[in-house]
Amino acid sequence: MQYAPFSSLVLSTSLGMEHERYPMGDGSVESRHRPYLSGGVKFAVYKDYLFDMRVSTGVSRDLVASLSGDKARLSFGMSRGRDGALNSKTVMVYVDLMKLISPSRYTADGSSLAMRESLQQYTGERLLDKAVTRPDRIPQTFLAKVDRTGVQEVFIEKAGLPPGAKVSADGQRLTIAVGSGALTLAAVQKNGAAVATPPQFTVAPAQLSVDLFRLPVPAQTDEYVVRVSDATLATYNVKITVGRK
Repeated sequence: MQYAPFSSLVLSTSLGMEHERYPMGDGSVESRHRPYLSGGVKFAVYKDYLFDMRVSTGVSRDLVASLSGDKARLSFGMSRGRDGALNSKTVMVYVDLMKLISPSRYTADGSSLAMRESLQQYTGERLLDKAVTRPDRIPQTFLAKVDRTGVQEVFIEKAGLPPGAKVSADGQRLTIAVGSGALTLAAVQKNGAAVATPPQFTVAPAQLSVDLFRLPVPAQTDEYVVRVSDATLATYNVKITVGRK
């Protein structure tokens, strides 16, 4: 909505709604609705000189002010982010080189500011002029959110391992060297309760492997105790704690 109390002054405002949606790796979705409000003022200072200021609030709080003439424009922008978005400040200088080189090829618009800003006048030549004019400020706010549901920490409790046992990880699988000869997966407990042998745990000669990406993301912390026996019938308990950041 806009209103022109004078031919040289135009006030404008708009109201809307912003919707942010972040799908997470565990299937959950974080969403937020927020009202969007903006307002602006344009004032024809003198002949071809125009002062333009706009403020808006939504995902970020923005202020843009500019002073433009027939051949150049100076603008300043300031954005204050919300919900962790960064603040930013910008200064832009725009010069129309074609008007500087060949001013005679361009005819000044003698209509009033109120008439130029009238939505009914945005046809033909005016629409083309607005389409090719560089904006006062280039948007620099990009929204992104870290999916913390996919971040896991895996700890190995070495107290139950024999001397010389080694733990290695390649980012996808956790390999625990334990015992000697062929291993047998005897039992698995999760948070103190026995569970059927999950496919995330596999054994090979003298090593226990854990497929980290197949472990379920815990609400807080999950503790697994894996019992294996080797060719000498010795039994070892491997404790694995999985947490989320």
